[in-house]
Amino acid sequence: LTSGYENAIITPNVNEFKSLAKAMQLGEDASLASVCNQLKHVTIVQKGQKDRVSNGSVTLEVEAEGMPRRCGGQGDLTAGLIT
Repeated sequence: LTSGYENAIITPNVNEFKSLAKAMQLGEDASLASVCNQLKHVTIVQKGQKDRVSNGSVTLEVEAEGMPRRCGGQGDLTAGLIT
């Protein structure tokens, strides 16, 4: 649904990202940039040990230390703040 919509931002956690990459037949170990490019430059904010953000052309990694355990719904909050 979002493929080609460059204003789309999705916020998968590590496991959701693996499922997305696998569903796109890129394999669970696909790079963030390759998934973004396959989706035609949808921006992905991948939450994990280190958060990463990419649109396929540029990939950034957040170096700041976050909370050791994240609460449920954090992706919803993140998505709301981004828009």
